[in-house]
Amino acid sequence: MNSLLRPLFGAVLAGTALTASAFPLLSLTASPATVSVGAIVNIELLVSGLGDHTAPSLGAFDVIIAFNPALLSPAGVAFDTGLGDPNASPPEAYPSADTSVAGTIHLINTSLLEANAANCIFCLPPYLDDLQGSAFRLATLTFTGDSPGTTVMSLTINALADAQGEALDTNIQGTAVTVVGTPEPGSLMLFALGCAGLSGFARRGGGARGKIAALDG
Repeated sequence: MNSLLRPLFGAVLAGTALTASAFPLLSLTASPATVSVGAIVNIELLVSGLGDHTAPSLGAFDVIIAFNPALLSPAGVAFDTGLGDPNASPPEAYPSADTSVAGTIHLINTSLLEANAANCIFCLPPYLDDLQGSAFRLATLTFTGDSPGTTVMSLTINALADAQGEALDTNIQGTAVTVVGTPEPGSLMLFALGCAGLSGFARRGGGARGKIAALDG
């Protein structure tokens, strides 16, 4: 999406109704889905249902991921380059992540690339149609488990635009993360002692049965 298309994306953000041309799925996946307090969990933002190296391609997205801040705390965000490389010269995309509101991460990424050579005779590659398959990862969010419990990771889409700057209707799918507490050292010791006691009892019981068998013989 080049600079001429950014006003169109702005219109999408403002709620202007544009004709939808596809119905992709934006989804979240957790890896792992269960973590201990202090451990790291990665949440991937994925898109599927696009054209496979053809239209429709994804040109921009604006989404909010919500979670329980009492259970998880954000530790980092990494954008993938399916919409272009923000570190290229000149930049091919403008990603941003905002964690200033507790319990949310606001992700925006706008591509400056054209859809394909047919739509822009004097433009140069890479083109979005060449970069994108039908499904790929948009970003990876890293969280740290803070307290035991289960939190739903919900996804809200403010805007989703194709390579032409037109809105894409979409389905969404969230995920959940469970944080479990780590056992106290005293609890681990008691558990170990209990296991040792049961093992000794089993050995003693086996010896007694052997003696009884010998007497019967």
